[in-house]
Amino acid sequence: MHGYLPLLALMLLVVVLYSVAYAMWFEELDANVGIYVGAMDFKITSHKFLCGECDRDESYIEVSDDGKNAQVVIADAAPNSSAWVGLVLSNEGTLPIKLTHVHVDDGGSSNIYVYGPFQAPGTSGVWGGVKLGDLPFPDDVGLPSPTCDPSKKLIVWIEIICPDSEGVETSYTITLSSVISIED
Repeated sequence: MHGYLPLLALMLLVVVLYSVAYAMWFEELDANVGIYVGAMDFKITSHKFLCGECDRDESYIEVSDDGKNAQVVIADAAPNSSAWVGLVLSNEGTLPIKLTHVHVDDGGSSNIYVYGPFQAPGTSGVWGGVKLGDLPFPDDVGLPSPTCDPSKKLIVWIEIICPDSEGVETSYTITLSSVISIED
């Protein structure tokens, strides 16, 4: 009886290994895999409004709760004057991203100027202490922006050319678009 035990164990092992090998060779293997890459999160974290020929008390910027767009109201602007909206865009995600588009829903004319990326935009020369006559700055990097790594910031200055509607309050919506930046 003891002589059959090793032979029985060997036969059982061959059957088990044969069925596993058969299944791996002839059957389809399905694998469900989840990969977490990171988060893409660009937000407006600071803003400014500069206007020489408008009612500054009635003009304002309101940033949405998610920080993805802003509503700008310009009151009583002189015809064809320029109002400037400054935005600090912070990469609060975990992936490097590029700003690809800034859309100003106004039906009029606007110019977009992008600067950065910066670690601390206040000392960049294009944010802290800016006056109306300083704009636009010469070092505009354009769109799409350079790669903005996590915890870095871009500064966007938007020149809005006010329409021929003196005495009227005009509203503009600014929307941002970005993509993940994959570079070598």
